[in-house]
Amino acid sequence: MKKYLYIFLFTILIFNTLRYLTYTLGGAFSVYNIIMLVLNIAALVYAGWAFKSTLKEGRSGSRS
Repeated sequence: MKKYLYIFLFTILIFNTLRYLTYTLGGAFSVYNIIMLVLNIAALVYAGWAFKSTLKEGRSGSRS
């Protein structure tokens, strides 16, 4: 993916994670909010890993 697409994805995931975190910490403790919070955190971790692996591939490919 392009660099700007990753930035857009991170922005959306961060806003969603913060939204569900404030719902949960604000007292709206429901299974749906907890599941969505966990899924958003997992998506942030995966997107960060994918972005790092893309950067590593780009660096190793440019040296050849």
